[in-house]
Amino acid sequence: PKMPLQAVRKDIDTDPTRSDTASRVYEAISSALPELQNEQVVDMLEFMYVQYSGSSFNPDNTEKASHVSEFLETRPFAVTPDGVDSLAKLARYALGQSDGQGNTPEHQLWLLSSGALNTAAAILDFEGDAARLFDAVSRGGLERGKYMQRHYATVAMKKHVAQAELKAQDMERRKGWLRKHFVPENMPIAMATTTLVAAGIAWLLSLWVVPVGLSF
Repeated sequence: PKMPLQAVRKDIDTDPTRSDTASRVYEAISSALPELQNEQVVDMLEFMYVQYSGSSFNPDNTEKASHVSEFLETRPFAVTPDGVDSLAKLARYALGQSDGQGNTPEHQLWLLSSGALNTAAAILDFEGDAARLFDAVSRGGLERGKYMQRHYATVAMKKHVAQAELKAQDMERRKGWLRKHFVPENMPIAMATTTLVAAGIAWLLSLWVVPVGLSF
């Protein structure tokens, strides 16, 4: 059954048998994906579990094909564009928090999420049809090579990083504009501009409330 993240957090805090690993994984997920709804996070994490091959170093999870297909019939978030981007975001964040150490919970989370990213991105590339993807992979050839070399994860991560950089550049441009125009020496001009804009809006509103030429 699904468990909301708040319940997971409470469970970790109150159960002394819980290890530090669980707490650190929870914190990483919460920090990396604050914008997601609890149900989306839970669906994504359960997808990671369902598609897991049994080893982070073994990309061949074709034995899980039927389980993955069945899971996605009712809970497809992980293989949507937003879901794939979220997996990339989580993998990137976990790797950044691992400090290059392979024995940390964050590093293990990176391995697991990057493997799930490959599966999810591949399924998305097959228009969300997991059965068709795994059938193509099982036939061998180019498609199997791409999947086993985690080509889909690489492409998805590059796309995520590029979008993140564009968003950061846009934020910098916005901040630059504010820094340029809203500095002490420019405040009189900014205030005058704001006053003129406000006056113009007020005039337009007056035309709407009391149309010109209308007498009482």
